[in-house]
Formats: sequence, structure tokens, C-alpha cells
Amino acid sequence: MTSFSSNLHQIIFATKGRKRCLTKENRAELYRYFGQTCVNKQCHPIVINGIEDHVHILLSVHSKVAIADLIKSLKTSSHSAIKELNWFPNFDGWQVGYGHFTYSTEARPKLVAYINNQEEHHTKFDSKEELLKLLKRHGVEVDLKYFE
Repeated sequence: MTSFSSNLHQIIFATKGRKRCLTKENRAELYRYFGQTCVNKQCHPIVINGIEDHVHILLSVHSKVAIADLIKSLKTSSHSAIKELNWFPNFDGWQVGYGHFTYSTEARPKLVAYINNQEEHHTKFDSKEELLKLLKRHGVEVDLKYFE
């Protein structure tokens, strides 16, 4: 028998120190790279976007894939590509942690719009405020001394 699943995951991670180094010129290349990495891991990317200091990835994750392993692959392989291809000369790496949230499939249209609208959204909130709001909305308690 074939296995079936329906899932919606949002992954968010920032540059080291939230450095605003992901310039517009090469972000589309980075997002395509993330998308291909997801496909290579048997996951289905839905939308990928962000701003200078962080990235949002909305995807469906294959049932055999561990989220932590997927994120490790996304971060390590993209770090190498960024350096090799010199996409972002001021890039020093990704932060150690990440945000990971799951949603019902009914949330998909709103999430896609939200992620596609990152430039405008961040005229009102910085990325740290955004993540704190998401953590609170999802009931995740955070000790701010560990919050990068």
C-alpha cells in the first residue's frame, strides 16, 4: 500500500546575528536553491521568500523526512553555495536555531500571501518581533536570554 499525508510546514531562519546581507540581487537564486534542495529531499516547496536578514519556507514535508535534518541540509548546503557563487559577499552564515510551525491546510492561502508580502510586512515589524509573535501565537515559551 502507498502512504499518503497532508501537511503544511513553515520554516524560518535568519542570518547569523540577523545581519541584513541577503541583498535583493541574488535572493531569487537563493530561493530557487532552497526549492531544489526541498525537492531533492522529497519535499514539496510551496513558497519561499524573505528579506535581508531571514527566510520563510512554506512546504509539504515527505513523511520519511525529519524536519531537523531537512533544515540542516537547507542551511549547510546553501551556506556553501552562497560562498562558492558569491551571492551575498557580507554573508557570515545562518543563525544556529530556526522556527518551525505546522498549520492546517486551510491556512495555506493566508500563509502564501503572508510570505509573499514580506517586504511590506517588515516595514511594520522587524524579524525578531515577527518571530516572537509567531512563537506566542503557537504557544511556545521563550527565555529571551537565548533568543537571537
